[in-house]
Order: sequence, then structure tokens, then C-alpha cells
Amino acid sequence: MEFGADDPNEAQQLAAGLVDHMKQVRGAPNARLYSKSEARAVWQIRDGRGHAPLRSLPARRRNGKAGMTAAVAPEKLGGYLRDIRNLMNEYHYRGAFYGHFGHGCVHNAGKLRS
Repeated sequence: MEFGADDPNEAQQLAAGLVDHMKQVRGAPNARLYSKSEARAVWQIRDGRGHAPLRSLPARRRNGKAGMTAAVAPEKLGGYLRDIRNLMNEYHYRGAFYGHFGHGCVHNAGKLRS
């Protein structure tokens, strides 16, 4: 989660307040603050610039948008990833998975193989 404010310090305080609150909530997911460089790296991964499998694709195959987002129960994630990879292979798609696997949120950035 990101917080925005006119003052970056205010945004940081809002985020720190949420993290502190989450530590008090029973059963809440782990939460922590990211440094500026970590946040930048996350956004690079999200838009496909920082993920090694995506960088390894030739430019002609990584241009354009193709992808998906899925919500999968974490205990079913392994099977889901195997099945979706088999489908991608069958239909000649190439891509990289990333996301919040511990929470069952999976993203895929991909492209039809040429």
C-alpha cells in the first residue's frame, strides 16, 4: 500500500501509523515500510522493467501489454501456477509471474511468442 500527501513526511507518518496498527491486530498480515530504493524496485518489477525474465525477452516480444492478475488461495497456488504455465505453453505465451504469493495475489506480464 502506498500513501500520498502534499508533504512526503506526512505520507511516511501515515504509512508508519498503519504498520504500527497492523502489529496490534490479531491475525493481520505482516507489514513493513519500504525504503525509497525498495519502493522504486517494486514499481520497476510491476511495470516490467526490473524483472529479469522480462528483461531477457527481446524488445519486439516485450512491447505491448499482455498479462493478468489472479486471486488464488495460497494453499492452491502451486497447482494454479503449474496449470497456468501449462496453458501458457500450450497457447504459446511467454511471461513472468510476480505478486504477493503469500496472500494469493498473482500477476503475470507476458506476450504471445512470435
